[in-house]
Amino acid sequence: MHHLRCIAPLLLCFTSVTTLTSCATTNPPSHSPSGPTARIEPSAQVAEEAPRELPRFRNLAQFLSRNWYPSDAQRQGLAGKVLIEFRIGQGGDVEDARILGADAAPSLQRSALLQVRSATFDVSDPKFNPNDPRPFRGTVFFCIDRCRDLSPFPGSVTFAVSTQ
Repeated sequence: MHHLRCIAPLLLCFTSVTTLTSCATTNPPSHSPSGPTARIEPSAQVAEEAPRELPRFRNLAQFLSRNWYPSDAQRQGLAGKVLIEFRIGQGGDVEDARILGADAAPSLQRSALLQVRSATFDVSDPKFNPNDPRPFRGTVFFCIDRCRDLSPFPGSVTFAVSTQ
């Protein structure tokens, strides 16, 4: 069982056997998630806005070491993607995280929200502008296979990819 993590802004995927893979996200998935899914469509305004670039992660090693794929979803072979909007506080912690869009089972949505809320960022990174009022938006993917073909929700960056 491999766990793949694709962390923006690095846009590199790490597996548990330390293989690096490109995370090209140009085509939609060739399969739809199996099992019960809940679809939440993001607003048209979100899709039109350019995504805000994330600063560096402060807890990257800890973040990558955790298996974010819910065990019940793994057993059921569930896959999907979740669009999360959030802000980064002055200390680098995620604030006001919420789901804006999803094509995923509720357990994957909860895991995506937990995943984003657990991240901390380096606010000394020049990419972080505390005066910019725009929120950050990231797509969290959960996939069984064909992870390279995933496309983030419009108006977001790829935040993370988890595989079984």
